[in-house]
Amino acid sequence: MRKLWYMVFFLLIVTNIYSQYSSKQVYGLREVLQIALQNNYDLRLSNASVEFSEVDMKNAFGQYLPNISVSSSYSRQLNNPDEIRDELLNQYNARIGANLVLFDGFGREANYTRAQKTMQSAVKTVDFQKQTVFLDAYNAYINVVRSYQIVRARRENLSLGEAELSRIRARYEAGVLPATAVYAQEADLGNRTLELITAENELNIAKAQLLTIMGMPPTMDVEFRIDDLPSFLPGEEIKAFRNEIGNINNAVNIALNNRLDWKSSKLRLEATQENLEIAKSYYYPQISANSYWSWMNTSLKGFDKSNYYFGLSLSVPIFNNFSTDLRVQSGKLELTRISVELQKLEQQILSSVQIAFLNLQTAEKQIEIASKTVLSAQENYQSTQERLNVGAATTNDLIQANTQLISSQINQINAIYNYIKARNDLKYSIGTLSFEQ
Repeated sequence: MRKLWYMVFFLLIVTNIYSQYSSKQVYGLREVLQIALQNNYDLRLSNASVEFSEVDMKNAFGQYLPNISVSSSYSRQLNNPDEIRDELLNQYNARIGANLVLFDGFGREANYTRAQKTMQSAVKTVDFQKQTVFLDAYNAYINVVRSYQIVRARRENLSLGEAELSRIRARYEAGVLPATAVYAQEADLGNRTLELITAENELNIAKAQLLTIMGMPPTMDVEFRIDDLPSFLPGEEIKAFRNEIGNINNAVNIALNNRLDWKSSKLRLEATQENLEIAKSYYYPQISANSYWSWMNTSLKGFDKSNYYFGLSLSVPIFNNFSTDLRVQSGKLELTRISVELQKLEQQILSSVQIAFLNLQTAEKQIEIASKTVLSAQENYQSTQERLNVGAATTNDLIQANTQLISSQINQINAIYNYIKARNDLKYSIGTLSFEQ
C-alpha cells in the first residue's frame, strides 16, 4: 500500500513538472510592448548617447571652474665631487597651481549652451525611438491578431465544408443529387483546406516577425492573446477619433508641435549654431588668471620658506595659419547641412501625415462597406442554402455563395485591424502616440 502511495505521489510530481514546461507562454499587448522597449538594440545605443551628453554638459560647466594641479618630485645627486654633505644631495620639490580662464571670446558660454541643446536633443531622440519601437511592435501585434482571426474563420469555414460534404453525400446516396455535386463539394473542400494552410503559415510568419521585434528568438513556441484588441469598432469611437484629429491642416499643425524627431532636429540645429560661435571665439584674445604655491628643499622641512605667486596672462591671436578661418567655415558647412536635413525632415513629416490621413479615411470606408457586405453575403448564403434544399439551386451556387461569405468575413477582419493600424500610424505621424502602457 505504501509503495502505491509513493507511485501516485511520484506521478503527481512528474505531471506537475511536465505541465509547467509543456505549457506555452502567452503574451498580451502590454507584455509585448514592454519587452520590445526593453530589448531594442537601438534604444540601448541612444541611452548611451544620453549618458555621454550628460557628461559632456558637466565638462562644459567645468570650463568655468579653475584648473587645479598638484606636482611633486624627488631627485638625488649620485656623484659628489665637492664632498657635499650627504643630506644636501637630496632635492625635494612641490607645487600646487590653479589657472582660471576669465575671457575666451564667449567660447565657454557657447559650449555650455551647445552641450545643453545636445543633451535635450539626445533625450528627445530616445523618446522618438521609443515611439517607433512601440509602433512597430503594436502593428506587428495587430498583424498577429489579424492572422489569428483569419485562421479561426478559415477553420470554421472548413468545418462547414466538411458538414456540407457529408450532407451532399447523403443526398447523393439517396439519389437526390448527382455525383457531380459530390465532386464539386470535394474540390471546394480541398480549396478551403489549402486556404487554411496558407492562413496558418501567415500566422506563423507574423508571430516570428513579432518575436523578432521583441528581441526574442523567432523560433519560440508562444501564443498571443487576441482579446487585447477589439474585434468590433463602434461608430461612435471612429467618429470621436476623427473629431479629435480634425482636418489635414490641423493634423499637420499638431505634427509640427509634437513630433519628437522634429524637436530633436531643431535642437541639433541650435547646438550647431553654438558650435559656430565656438569657432568664432578663436578670433578673440584670451585672458587667464593663475596662482601657484612652490616649495623646494633638500629635506622634508622648511615649508615656511615656500613661495606664492599670482599673475594674469593675455593671449592675442595675431596669425594662426588660417586655422580659425577653417573652423568657422567648417561650422558654417555643418550648419547648412543640419538646416537642409531639417527642411527634408519637415517634408517627410508632411508626407507621412498626408499618407496616414488618407489611409485613415480609406480604413473608415472599408469598415462601413465591409459590415454591409457581410450582412448581404450572409443573407445570400442562407437563401442559397434554402433554395438548394428545395432543388432550386445547385451545389455550385452554394459554393459561390460561401466563397462570397468567407471573403466578406475576411475583408471585415482586415478592415477592422487596418483601421486600428491606420489610427496608430496617424498618431505616430502627428507625434501623439504614447509609448506608455
